[in-house]
Amino acid sequence: MIKLRHIGIVARGDLAVLKSFYKALINPHAINETIEQGKELDSIIGVNNAKIETCKLYSKQISIELIKYINPKVQINNHSVPAFSGINHIAFTVDDFEQVKNLVIKNGGFCHGEEYKKMNNSSVKFVKYLRDPENNILEIIEN
Repeated sequence: MIKLRHIGIVARGDLAVLKSFYKALINPHAINETIEQGKELDSIIGVNNAKIETCKLYSKQISIELIKYINPKVQINNHSVPAFSGINHIAFTVDDFEQVKNLVIKNGGFCHGEEYKKMNNSSVKFVKYLRDPENNILEIIEN
């Protein structure tokens, strides 16, 4: 059996900005913040002398681990177009697309273009890529 444990997001800038954003988005029942370093962390991530600050947000439906690298320095990828290899986006199923879109924008995320279309011949009503404050892609789907 395989079960998704969490989504890990490496911060480009201020960890507090992402924490605030995802806290508003997923309404966690618990938050665990810590600094991690040492041989165990080094062996997990394959980097010597690593040091990270983490913020783990736990909700009923999803857990998100926000990571700020103190050492080594983070390599920033600026993916302005979603056609790139590797992990591409996090998809959320929502009850009210417009409400979640407004929540994303209110908390520092953004939406390219206000237009989105109702899906025909599908169980999905609306679907659109939005972005978190650090440009990570969030696919928002209303069934």
